[in-house]
Amino acid sequence: MNTPKEYWNNEYRKQRIEKPVYDLWLAKYKDILGKAKDTHIIDLGCGQGNNSLYLTERGYKVLACDISEIAIERLKKQISGAETRVFDMLDGLPFETNRAEIVIADLCLHYFAWTETLGIVQEIKRILVDGGNLLLRVNSTHTN
Repeated sequence: MNTPKEYWNNEYRKQRIEKPVYDLWLAKYKDILGKAKDTHIIDLGCGQGNNSLYLTERGYKVLACDISEIAIERLKKQISGAETRVFDMLDGLPFETNRAEIVIADLCLHYFAWTETLGIVQEIKRILVDGGNLLLRVNSTHTN
């Protein structure tokens, strides 16, 4: 069985190399994002960089993070200015406590078992400053 890293590297190898395309879900958080103009926004599970592109185009500093080296290599080729880091969220977040104003977790937390998700959220809480924000989206099998 593939490890999560192998799985995601294989998934990204199958995809065509194109500039990331973002939707505008972050636009409604303009006021919150503005709090991080002078610090890095951490983009967890960034994939090939849809949110990182959106943010860098608007002048934000981004630290794009993913488990897949392939995704990060592609992101680096498409998005200048974003810093990158490769790691597995299950191993903890390799950041200092109270480091980030904003963490983005867009469509990445729903892949984990519930107990793993709780552990990752605790890590996110640890690295956020007091009053910091987690902006996230998840897929759900439930409708409103």
